[in-house]
Amino acid sequence: MLKKYPSAKSTTFYFNESIITIDTGLIRRLKDSSRKDKLGRARVCLHSGPDAAVQEMIIAMDRKTYVRPHRHHTKTESTHIIEGELLIILFDDTGKPVRRISLRAGKTGQPFACRIPQMTWHTQIPQTQTAVIHEIISGPFSSGSSDFATWAPEEGDTEASDRYIRKINRIARR
Repeated sequence: MLKKYPSAKSTTFYFNESIITIDTGLIRRLKDSSRKDKLGRARVCLHSGPDAAVQEMIIAMDRKTYVRPHRHHTKTESTHIIEGELLIILFDDTGKPVRRISLRAGKTGQPFACRIPQMTWHTQIPQTQTAVIHEIISGPFSSGSSDFATWAPEEGDTEASDRYIRKINRIARR
């Protein structure tokens, strides 16, 4: 049974079952929830809880979402695109984009998954109305295990983050 996690910063659901299946109905529900979410994203956690050694999530991101550039101290992160298109930008320590990775679902010859090593600055930008991903990151969850870039706007500052995303998209296309 799917339950809503009440204290997460964006819409978050979890299962209280050990065997989990994902179908198009759940993806549709996540996409609808992401459109209504103030941060433009919704997720369902597939792992048993914040202490799990592996954190797995299906995440729907509306085009309006802003993921502040960040890096994980001791964790690797893998992303597999299920639906849509997602642009992942990697940065150096000064905030200069150094690599652009475009993940596309169902496109022959195009990347559909990537792995980002620890201590790598990165962000994710949906390139379609909604991007749906399967994200896997080392656990356990700890709010202090990531740094957020001081050279990028905070989440929630819509005007600044919209300007920043437009700028990064322009730079990344060069």
